[in-house]
Amino acid sequence: MKITALPVDIILLITEQVDALDIISLGKTCRTLHNICSQHVVWTSTVRRIRNEDVTFPSLLPDHGLDLARLQREATAPARFIALLKKTYNANESLSPQSVRYITSLSLDPNEELKTIRLLPGGHLLLTASNTALRIWDVDAQVPFLVHMWSLNVVDILMISRTRDGDLRVAVIVRDSVDSHPQLRILDFNYPSCGFKVYSCAMREWDFPDNFPLYTLSLDYFVFIKGPFLHVWNFALDQYARWSIPAQMYERMDSESSPQMIIFMSNTKLYGWKPRLPPHSPNSSVQVQELVPDFELPVIPARYGVDTIRCGLATWYGSTEYSLIFDVATKMAYDSNYTFSSFEVTPPSPDRLGGVRLLSVETLPKDPDPGLRMQLYVYRRAHNRLFKMWYNELEAPPTCYTVAFRDNPRTPSENFADDPSVEVRLLLPDRMPLDTDEEPMADANLDPSSGRLCFMKRDGDFVGIIDYLPL
Repeated sequence: MKITALPVDIILLITEQVDALDIISLGKTCRTLHNICSQHVVWTSTVRRIRNEDVTFPSLLPDHGLDLARLQREATAPARFIALLKKTYNANESLSPQSVRYITSLSLDPNEELKTIRLLPGGHLLLTASNTALRIWDVDAQVPFLVHMWSLNVVDILMISRTRDGDLRVAVIVRDSVDSHPQLRILDFNYPSCGFKVYSCAMREWDFPDNFPLYTLSLDYFVFIKGPFLHVWNFALDQYARWSIPAQMYERMDSESSPQMIIFMSNTKLYGWKPRLPPHSPNSSVQVQELVPDFELPVIPARYGVDTIRCGLATWYGSTEYSLIFDVATKMAYDSNYTFSSFEVTPPSPDRLGGVRLLSVETLPKDPDPGLRMQLYVYRRAHNRLFKMWYNELEAPPTCYTVAFRDNPRTPSENFADDPSVEVRLLLPDRMPLDTDEEPMADANLDPSSGRLCFMKRDGDFVGIIDYLPL
């Protein structure tokens, strides 16, 4: 039976199960399928599906107002950027920007100091934080525009996640004054309505920034480790509790959404614990109890030594498919590259013991340069791949960032020849506003789903938006 003989509603169901590029290919086969595959509802559904694949992407971004070309561009961008990176890698070339835009009118306040930026997964929204405001920008538009602003003295953006309803959730550290204690603010933002909620808690336990704790968000819980204690704040109920934990050097803390679980790791053990509050008033003087984890697994030691530099020792990839994979990145003091040990966690269950399994060991960059001082910068998950990005600290300002990924993060070391890391240099613009050697690059975020990179200069007053795919 030909596919054109099927009812239209069945063909529409098929488009919901295939990749965006396959929908375009399907629409090229005949006029009937072209008419079906060009319907606005097909591409709206495809964009929503792609957005929801990432747990941190705010699913309530508007899509009904986008024209067909913008919907198709967003839906096909992940596959097109992957193909472009592979083509550039195979040609042994660097990738140049297709377009560069700037946000130069951040504020009229001459005393405003830009602290950091965060490009949200999907490349649609950008957060900028300064000593006077936290702003949300729409950078998918040809001319970026301000969506919302909070008047805050932001010290740092801690995390970005999503609420149960799919709204954007941002955790930031703020100060009311220079000498005041840092405060944690949780900001929930709904894009269509611009409605928001704010939760606030004084963090007197933090010796900020000298002794920054491990922390994570898990639905309505903010969890952090400080000393021999695990602290839990349910900001929706404004309740707080803490537990004692073994006195170890903890390297990383993250959250897993399905099932809801807090994961924290030392250099010898990995613990899993479902966040909850004890059944007593948070203001009562109950003795601190010892934490009983839901599971406790030994960790295979990575390459450690007295001269080892530890960087991003465990990075948790929170997604449906790759949620139980993390990397341990180590580097000897005078090396010009990192060794990445990839592990997979199998949580215990009634029918299995669980454990931590070493998947592979890989050294990046593959061709180390003696003139390179590699600064590992960011991990991102996009299009079912795990991306690493770094730059050369010896360049001021840097002329490029390097991004690397493999098609299958579970590839064992002995099969790297069949699944090599694609390693590509992303070139930065030659000329930029206020470009001086004394003003080095301070922050940069790459979104592989859109092929977009945003950057800022330290103490500068502009943000650059680079697109490596055509707009």
